Amino acid sequence: SKFIEQSHTVESIEELAGIFSDVILDLGYTHYCCYTLNGLQPDTPKPVGKEQRLHYRQDFLEDYNDKKYHEVDPLFKLLCNARGPFTWEQVKQLPLTPRQGAIMKARNKMGMLGGVGIPLQSVDPTLIGISITNDRAIPPSDNKTLSQLFAASNQFQLQRARILNTAQEFELPHISLTPRAREMLEWAAQGKSNGVIASILGISEKTVEFHMKSIFTKLDVSSRTTAVLKAVHMHLINMDKWA
Repeated sequence: SKFIEQSHTVESIEELAGIFSDVILDLGYTHYCCYTLNGLQPDTPKPVGKEQRLHYRQDFLEDYNDKKYHEVDPLFKLLCNARGPFTWEQVKQLPLTPRQGAIMKARNKMGMLGGVGIPLQSVDPTLIGISITNDRAIPPSDNKTLSQLFAASNQFQLQRARILNTAQEFELPHISLTPRAREMLEWAAQGKSNGVIASILGISEKTVEFHMKSIFTKLDVSSRTTAVLKAVHMHLINMDKWA
């Protein structure tokens, strides 16, 4: 496609963000933003694309990162676990907690009327996916549109990594967890409480709490859910044996 050809030749993030923004605009969407392990990350503060607009919603971005919404955001969780693209309408059908529902409503209140989440197995290991949104009413995306967005997003992240890699080498932060800490996280991923984990491992609940606090500090998180998601993404724990 034209986007694939153009993306191979661009040499700056601004150029790449511009042509990717044009692609999603042609498919009915208006903004995108990258999701990293620590929240939302814009590619450039400059207006891009043929409409010369920011590729992300500045108001929501600031609110999202200030309030650490990624700790409970259902999009963040799905981007870490989903195998393919999903729509916001699908997210809203899930059994969301009150705060998760509030985050989705906050998007709508700020003018983001719909969107698509694109999970990515990226060359940049800190990038987990892309949120593509629109600020105008359009019909829900059909499978063809989702496939086009998925293909374009994967090409985008490959070229994004190529450009960024000229200035830096990608690597995950070095984090080491003890075998006991990994075991606790794996049980936490199964929905086990600290008390249940203590019984399973034959230790006190206070010992479990101590280890969990240490895990939170090492992973720079403040919730069990995000600790598990981050550990899985960084290959610190293996959930395949629970499948």
